Amino acid sequence: MFEKPSMEIPAAVRQMAEQNIEQTRQAYTQFLALAQQAQNLMMKAQGEAIRNALDIQGKAMRMAQDNVEANFKLAAELARARDLREYAEIQTKFAESQVKSFQKQSEDLGRMVAELAKKVQPGV
Repeated sequence: MFEKPSMEIPAAVRQMAEQNIEQTRQAYTQFLALAQQAQNLMMKAQGEAIRNALDIQGKAMRMAQDNVEANFKLAAELARARDLREYAEIQTKFAESQVKSFQKQSEDLGRMVAELAKKVQPGV
């Protein structure tokens, strides 16, 4: 009786979105390289406690990098979505994946912080 209207996203819009994502990825990569250089300089200049704290910071940076990469992947997939149903499916899969990822990351960081606390304050 009634046909549902097609909510197809035009190819030109998808292409522009992909180009924007790539430009943003390049800027992010440059920022990450500078941040890692700064971290390396700090590690050379500080003692063991600072090294441990910087290990945690490094782990957090790698986790953040993984999360940003996952978001770039999501953005690229969303840019290629042909309709709203596909768009929603992509978002749902991403949300499920990120919940699991965030849980593991929280556990890892919590463990590392607890280990550092024991080294800094024996008996804790």
